[in-house]
Amino acid sequence: STEPVAGGSGSFNRRKRNSLYVTVSLLVVSLLILTVGLAATTRTQNVTVGGYYPGAILGFGSFLGIIGSNLIENKRQMLVASIVFISFGVIAAFCCAIVDGVFAARHIDLRPLYAGRCHYYAKSTTQPKVSQDSGTSPELGVGFKKRLDSHLSERV
Repeated sequence: STEPVAGGSGSFNRRKRNSLYVTVSLLVVSLLILTVGLAATTRTQNVTVGGYYPGAILGFGSFLGIIGSNLIENKRQMLVASIVFISFGVIAAFCCAIVDGVFAARHIDLRPLYAGRCHYYAKSTTQPKVSQDSGTSPELGVGFKKRLDSHLSERV
């Protein structure tokens, strides 16, 4: 005899609820990625940052997942589209992290380091003597501060 298993729909509802929790949390994370990426893009003037692209792609994929899990017809197609966009978003996140890192490394101004004005001092238990010199670099045409207790030169 073929009797339906008692509690079968309860298991399905539990899995659906858990998948909605994961999808909504992915949407929240993707919106966080999007806002941090947009904030970084608007604050940097000389370095192009593309870190917000994966947030948009992941957000769209998780939005499709939320819609697809609540559909009755075309559920499978919507969930497949969601999985595809989420996969592209994860791949884009890795690619953008690498590209942004390369662009940031290429745009670091190394002239103060090559001029010998920036030195690395290992941290010790005793406080180093702090001496600040201010001046203008003739090579760079900019002002600078040199602190002996810091790890890098600061431009004024």
